[in-house]
Amino acid sequence: MAAHRPASVVDLGCSAGRGLGHLLRACSPGAAPALFVGVDRSAHGLRLAARRLSSLAPPEGEAAAGAGAAAPRAALLLGSLDAPGLGEPGGWGGLGGAAGLALALELIEHLDPAPLAAFGAALLGGLRPAVALVTTPNAEYNPVLRQAGAWGGAAVEPGALRDCDHRFEWTRAEFEAHCRGLAAVHGYDVTFDGIGHAVAEAAALAALGRSPADVGAASQAAIFVRRGGEPAATTVELSAGALPRGAALAWGPAAVAVGGGSDSGGDCDMPAAGGGEF
Repeated sequence: MAAHRPASVVDLGCSAGRGLGHLLRACSPGAAPALFVGVDRSAHGLRLAARRLSSLAPPEGEAAAGAGAAAPRAALLLGSLDAPGLGEPGGWGGLGGAAGLALALELIEHLDPAPLAAFGAALLGGLRPAVALVTTPNAEYNPVLRQAGAWGGAAVEPGALRDCDHRFEWTRAEFEAHCRGLAAVHGYDVTFDGIGHAVAEAAALAALGRSPADVGAASQAAIFVRRGGEPAATTVELSAGALPRGAALAWGPAAVAVGGGSDSGGDCDMPAAGGGEF
C-alpha cells in the first residue's frame, strides 16, 4: 500500500471482511484509497463483512471533525472467479483496468480445478489491476509447523494439508512457476517474497536438521506489477450496468471514513435468492 499508493483496492475472496476492515483502520487520513471492494461467493461471508464495515463508523463528532478529507467508499460484490467472461475485456465492468491493487490472500488453495484454471485470466487478463498481491501456504514449511507444534490441520502426517478445505499446497518452485507463466501471458512483471515464521522456528529447524533457506517462510507471496504502470481510470463505476459478469452488488457503495465505517450505517441486506449463483 505504501509503495504503490493505489486509488482503489479489490479484495478477492474477502470472506467476512477482516482484511478490508484492517486496511480501513490502518490507512492514514488523506492517504487511503478512494474505494475498497470485496468480492466473495458466500452470501453469509458478505453479510458478516457488511456488518464489520458498518460497525467501524466513528462517533458523529469525530466524523465531523475529519470531514475535511474525502471518505473512501466501500462495496461488497457477490460473485465467483469462474463466472463466464471474467477473463475477457469488459468482464469486470467498471473495475476492469481501473483497480490500483488487487488482493488474493490465502485464496487459491481453496479453489476447485475450474475456478483455479480461470483465476489467472480473471485476475490479470480481465480485472487487470496495476498491482496484484497473491499469497498461498508454502508446503515446504509444513514440517516446521508440525515440529513446532503450530500445526492447524486435522492431521499431522507427512503430506497432510494445513486445512481441511485446502485443495492443494504448493512448494515455492511450483508457485513461482505458475505465477511466472501467468505474468508472461498477461503482461506483468512478478517478484516473490515469504511471509511469517513459527515462534519456535529455530528449535524446529535444529530438530529437523534443516536451514531457513531449505524451507522458506510459512506463506509465500507473488507481487505482480502491470507493465505500463498506472490504472487506466482514476474513478471506478459500480452502477448496476457496470458490475462484473455474474456478480451482484451485495452492499454499498457507501462512504467509509478512514479508521471508521459507513456514515449511513450500511445496509446488510443481501440479494434475494436467485439473484446470484450462490
